[in-house]
Amino acid sequence: MKSENRSKRNVGDMDVLKDIRGLLSTESENKSASVAVTEDEAALKAEIKHCRDEIDRLTNLTQDQQNELSELRRANEELAADLSILRSAGRESPASACSVPERTDQEIADLEAWKSDLTSAISELEDLLRFKLKELLKRVARIHQEAGDTGTAVEFRKAADQVICSEDIACFVQALARE
Repeated sequence: MKSENRSKRNVGDMDVLKDIRGLLSTESENKSASVAVTEDEAALKAEIKHCRDEIDRLTNLTQDQQNELSELRRANEELAADLSILRSAGRESPASACSVPERTDQEIADLEAWKSDLTSAISELEDLLRFKLKELLKRVARIHQEAGDTGTAVEFRKAADQVICSEDIACFVQALARE
């Protein structure tokens, strides 16, 4: 009987061992499954965060565009009002229409005077610039002459002489433009 008890115990022990092994294997499967679920949850949370950030960005962009659109609509309404005022002013008083060309003629005369002032100022600036350029080229030529580099000094003197020639050409072109 002892041998039967031993064999039964061994068989019993084996069933218990199998049960323990079965439990252990399901625990490790559950752990790996929970790790996979945790990783999936982390990836899902990251994707949700990215989507929320994108939604926030698009919401801000939409708000900015709506603000800009409302500003453009307001400016359009102001321009339409100004245009309707101009149209109504043109229809209502033909006498005021006659004064508009007089104002325009005065504005044109003022602009022409301003243009001639600017032209003379530009001419004076060009003369001053040429004078300063000649002076600078002569100084550079002097420095090279003192340094013993006569070839370069001669080139700078030639450049200064060419500035004088271009001055004569510029005066000729200006005289032609005035006629």
